[in-house]
Amino acid sequence: MGTIWIFHLTYKFGFYVYMLSNMILDGFFAFVVLPLLEKIKVVKLEKISRSGICGLMLFIAILIYPYQKWLESEGISFKKSSR
Repeated sequence: MGTIWIFHLTYKFGFYVYMLSNMILDGFFAFVVLPLLEKIKVVKLEKISRSGICGLMLFIAILIYPYQKWLESEGISFKKSSR
């Protein structure tokens, strides 16, 4: 969810602002929030490391940006329907 909100809020500023924001917030989640969640026994990482989680979130962020650029170049838009 965080990547989508970051995308929504930073897309107009360009790729570098988008990626920098993602790196900061994904790193914060992986290296600050996850250890807290592990400490209070909400989550337990067994098969993936914190850096793996951070890398996966950044990989998804990298995929989203060019996909949106492609949609725009094709003239495809998803707008809210008015009811």
